[in-house]
Amino acid sequence: ADATVGGATYAVTATSTSGLAVSFSTASSACSIAGSTVSFIAAGDCVIDADQAGDADYNPAPQTSQAITASLPVVTVTKKADGVEAETPTPGAFTISRTGGTTNLLTVNFVLTGTANGVTGTPSTPAVLTDDEDYTVSSLTQVEIPAGSSSVDVTITVLDDEVYDPTEDVILTLQADPAAYTLSASDATLEIAAMDKRIFVTAATFEGNLGGIGGADLKCNADTNKPGVGTYKAMIAGESIRSAFPPVDWVLTAGTSYFRPADEVLIARALTDAVFTFPLNATIVDLGS
Repeated sequence: ADATVGGATYAVTATSTSGLAVSFSTASSACSIAGSTVSFIAAGDCVIDADQAGDADYNPAPQTSQAITASLPVVTVTKKADGVEAETPTPGAFTISRTGGTTNLLTVNFVLTGTANGVTGTPSTPAVLTDDEDYTVSSLTQVEIPAGSSSVDVTITVLDDEVYDPTEDVILTLQADPAAYTLSASDATLEIAAMDKRIFVTAATFEGNLGGIGGADLKCNADTNKPGVGTYKAMIAGESIRSAFPPVDWVLTAGTSYFRPADEVLIARALTDAVFTFPLNATIVDLGS
């Protein structure tokens, strides 16, 4: 039978017609033997030799051999879940799996890239997190698949900061280790969806005659101050078609952080009922500019 490097050991047996004891040995670099227990330590052919030395009554028996092919486990990575940055963040995760036996632990090496930046250790409080601290992970370079397990999760613990972030991604790319495993499906990508949004004041000024709430929305989205792409709503209420209480097509989203476009300063985070509490963290317009 074939075997996996680092997997289950193999108990070899043999008998002689004389009833004398049979000893086992190997000259193969792919395996080792202690007594009758074979361990597979490298990829390749493992040849076990069986000898019966004879005694005063019996001649030595001809040597017999058994060949077993030892293969490296195949390691793959898949996305298990995307993450979400919010007041209560949702973690993302990758799953790293191996084929073959699971007798021993297997250390798998990887690199993490993407538009999101990872750190290890205890994260800072949201107010002092930087744009280089998007998630924490137990290690940026490797993980152990435990003995007895065929897979392990790499959890991407999303951090809630006070820095404006678009939706970002994390890419996990497995690194080869020719002595320990081979690769298949060597990279996977997860997304960290951002709940961050922006508030801006139009460059144009108006004195009524907005064309209703729908007309006001159109003016916002056509204004030269509109930051980048996306659809914006006018922060006005009325006509029974836009209100916070009861919630009807309201402008703010519960748990979402809102920023000034010019300097990406946090204005406020909407409460669970999708309104701001005052005082705000910062003014909607930078009064110092």
